[in-house]
Amino acid sequence: MSEEKHEYESDHIAVSFYPNRCNHIGRCVRLLKEVFNPDHKPWVNLEDADIEAVCRTIEQCPTGALQYQRLDGGEDETAPDVTTIKTVKNGPFFIHGNIELLDEEGNPLTMNKRIALCRCGRSKNKPFCDGTHKKYH
Repeated sequence: MSEEKHEYESDHIAVSFYPNRCNHIGRCVRLLKEVFNPDHKPWVNLEDADIEAVCRTIEQCPTGALQYQRLDGGEDETAPDVTTIKTVKNGPFFIHGNIELLDEEGNPLTMNKRIALCRCGRSKNKPFCDGTHKKYH
């Protein structure tokens, strides 16, 4: 599966953003607006960023739309020992763990640590949640 991906990099960290997975919960913006600011271009600014804060913030992204790789020898994100699935009233399934998502033929769609899967059936990016459910609830 080919996905749109935007990359942002500093000497310390590489941040990947998958816009089709983002359902605009806004946790990144609320937690670290000096780095994640949709009013600026580019919207991810790693200049003078506290790298540990960037990592902690990205790990709070429930959809996996934001991901990081440490370039400075720091530790990359690790999946929890137990995979969890959280339901959200009138929202997606949030899955956190070592996830390998397969299509109906058993082909890999993605391997990730965090994803949000559509429950309403209205997403334009199935099986991922794109936030469309918000228009109906």
